[in-house]
Amino acid sequence: MRAALVAACCLLSGGATGLPAGTETFTLGGTQAVLTVTLTSRIPPGPKYHVSYDVRLGAAASEPWLESEPGLPRLYCGGAWQPAYVQSYTRVNGTDARLGAFDGLQLEAAVDNYPSGPKRCDGSRMRITFTHYRRDDAIAFTQSFPDGVADTTGAPQPLCLSCEFNSSSVPRTEFPAFVTKPGTRLHDELGWWQWGGAMTNARQGGGVGLTGPGYLKQYPTNEGLVGGQEGGPLVLFEAGKAKGDALVFSPMGNWFATVIGMRPLAPAPGNALVGGVQGAVTTIPPGHSAGFLLCATRGQGINAAVARWGDVLRAKFAVPKVKPTVVGTTLGYWTDSKIVILSRFACCPSR
Repeated sequence: MRAALVAACCLLSGGATGLPAGTETFTLGGTQAVLTVTLTSRIPPGPKYHVSYDVRLGAAASEPWLESEPGLPRLYCGGAWQPAYVQSYTRVNGTDARLGAFDGLQLEAAVDNYPSGPKRCDGSRMRITFTHYRRDDAIAFTQSFPDGVADTTGAPQPLCLSCEFNSSSVPRTEFPAFVTKPGTRLHDELGWWQWGGAMTNARQGGGVGLTGPGYLKQYPTNEGLVGGQEGGPLVLFEAGKAKGDALVFSPMGNWFATVIGMRPLAPAPGNALVGGVQGAVTTIPPGHSAGFLLCATRGQGINAAVARWGDVLRAKFAVPKVKPTVVGTTLGYWTDSKIVILSRFACCPSR
């Protein structure tokens, strides 16, 4: 069963351009996976709103799989993290040449440090978009920068330990940002699995939830996710169920510039799983965008979710499915430390 999407947007507090008074709700797609988006809490002066969102698998699901960090999307500019205040929204729809018909919600946000704070980044615009592709029931989260960001220099987090690509594990921009702390399913219940590392390998935390002190632990440790350019797609699943629900979350393109990372919620407990522009950049050019893809399946297990995720990305980039060959189905190889990386042989003694 393919996962579909329902999106709801509740707009509270009126009087702002582009944001009607009262409450407005809209839905997109089907009823299996549910994305809820809420704009609340007007912050004077002017039309400023907080944005929150969550993802649930199953229309009747009581607990979300993913919950956003409360507050605002943000970007690193002028030597500090700057909140981007949401000021208006637009419903979007159309047809993508490769992914087909879509519906979505586009939010216009901008940095505004009035009445205090650094002014050099004021007016930096950040456009964030939630998109549902109907044919594949896929959800996309996109951040774009119509005017670019002139100064993202600085070191908000240390560089990755393996540093093959010399990139920070924590992005310079953040959308989406999902919280993982005690009391959330992402922390307490869901299993996770990921490809990552300088030498790509799988790591997992089956049944223990997405946890870890501080930032994402980096390769060569095997205790947590890998962030930055050495990180890979993240799979979340119902631990202990062979055919449970599962989803895949990953960048949707610009692979060396679009990354997933984690940062602490300090002083609050827990961490935030974030996506954005990789941390080694010093400027973001006008028109640049970073997208993230979420594909889910219900009652089919991990393999089905990963297969759907691959189908969507192949369609997006018009890449044909590769037919099985002897290299992928039969042959294996060894590393210099005599570790089997891939092998279909029943017995392969080290030599």
